[in-house]
Amino acid sequence: MLVNQNLPEIKVSFTPKSPVADRHKITCSCDAIAILREIWNKETIHLYKEFYVIFLDRKNGIIGYRIMNIGSNCGTVVDIKLMFSIALQCNSSGIILSHNHPSGNTRPSRQDDELTKKIHNGAKLFELQLLDHIILTNDSHFSYMDEGRIV
Repeated sequence: MLVNQNLPEIKVSFTPKSPVADRHKITCSCDAIAILREIWNKETIHLYKEFYVIFLDRKNGIIGYRIMNIGSNCGTVVDIKLMFSIALQCNSSGIILSHNHPSGNTRPSRQDDELTKKIHNGAKLFELQLLDHIILTNDSHFSYMDEGRIV
């Protein structure tokens, strides 16, 4: 079989901005919430939904984060395949999901629960650990891990 020399080569790269030893560690939901509040746009948290993912190394050091989607005031869509692709490209061992509820109600919806379960199950296939799914509002939060909803 001849290989066509015009086939494009796929290249994947990731360049961290700081040494591994300098990565901020996540030890509990409070650490993750503090980081999320630092990076979240405070001017829009109450206007429309956004979905963030924090990517972590084996020692729960933050590799980086990515805004996966910006939606409307009542919903957002997450491209799970793209999220896992990013996690694998940066050699992540764990992920923390987060989205906001502009309504101010931190209670997870049925769709939130279904998405969390779907991502949790998918993460197992890639030997990734889903550490938490945090719902933020302007002045409150909900942690799936703290509430025992991620096993």
